[in-house]
Amino acid sequence: MIKYINDCVDCGFPCYDCRYKKEVKHLYCDTCGQEVDKLYWVDGDQLCRDCAIDTLLDELEEVTEE
Repeated sequence: MIKYINDCVDCGFPCYDCRYKKEVKHLYCDTCGQEVDKLYWVDGDQLCRDCAIDTLLDELEEVTEE
């Protein structure tokens, strides 16, 4: 999920050119809740790379000897 969070650190300096003054976009995985750099759509959920891979692997059929 995408959340916009105010990252102000109350440094006491003027806010006019501060990168923390506005709400900053943060990306969180819908499954594990970790903050990540990238999210991927899988079945309507926004997942991190690891959770996306796990979800996709669960949907695939494993090859076994016959």
